[in-house]
Amino acid sequence: MSWISALLLMWRGKAVGLGVNYKLKSLWLTSAVIFSVAAPVLEYSDCQNYAGARPPDVPMIKAVGMVVRHVGRNGVKQVPYFLFTSEEGAVYRTENRVAPGILDDLGQLKTPRKVRIEGFFLNDGKGSFYPLKVSDMHGTDLVLPDKLKNQLFIGGNPFYYKKIFTYFSVISVQWMFSFFYAWKLRIASTLAS
Repeated sequence: MSWISALLLMWRGKAVGLGVNYKLKSLWLTSAVIFSVAAPVLEYSDCQNYAGARPPDVPMIKAVGMVVRHVGRNGVKQVPYFLFTSEEGAVYRTENRVAPGILDDLGQLKTPRKVRIEGFFLNDGKGSFYPLKVSDMHGTDLVLPDKLKNQLFIGGNPFYYKKIFTYFSVISVQWMFSFFYAWKLRIASTLAS
């Protein structure tokens, strides 16, 4: 039996030569193929949340106000988001998937804290509000601006090395088990003949 034949049998879920739980063992190949295709597509799609022009090409919003965490619904799924309400009454929404940790920290305080925030809208003004500077009323940074810029860079870069390392680590394990079971199937085929 060739490698291709073994992999095709596993793909179809008919690799009975793998013994007990042969369908479960064949799932390694199915998951490896699906993850190999889906992960890059999902990663690219997620990076689109950070797309668009960035300062200094877009205007910065500077305001004093409070951040509050809210939970909405998307069907049956709960979806958290953050609202920064300025003293002037302007409301800026940040979706949880792009929100830096400082917004989560501020948004979950029982008594909202007044802060100064400088930021901009992602996706050329059509996306989430993203802060590049968050400080208290005395001007002390609550998070380093470089950390916020770095999170913005990482979120919008599908080729960031840590993302790629994680992707290849997961996919390597899946393909390793797939070829291991294909090898076992080939051996079982050889012994049977």
